[in-house]
Amino acid sequence: MQDVREIIKEKGRWEGERKGLKKGRQEGRQEERQQVVLNMLQEKADIAFIAKVTGLSEKEIQKLKKRT
Repeated sequence: MQDVREIIKEKGRWEGERKGLKKGRQEGRQEERQQVVLNMLQEKADIAFIAKVTGLSEKEIQKLKKRT
């Protein structure tokens, strides 16, 4: 039978893994959204339209545009 310390460690590992996966998914979605913005800018889409479609602010889109 596991003692209390082992159970607590296991729970902590599980929580850490869960949080890590959540953060990774969020970062992945952000990177994908940025790539969509870059593709739309390449196609000469209007910045206001890109903001509406992606949920990013026009300011964020302008920053991405300057990086290219």
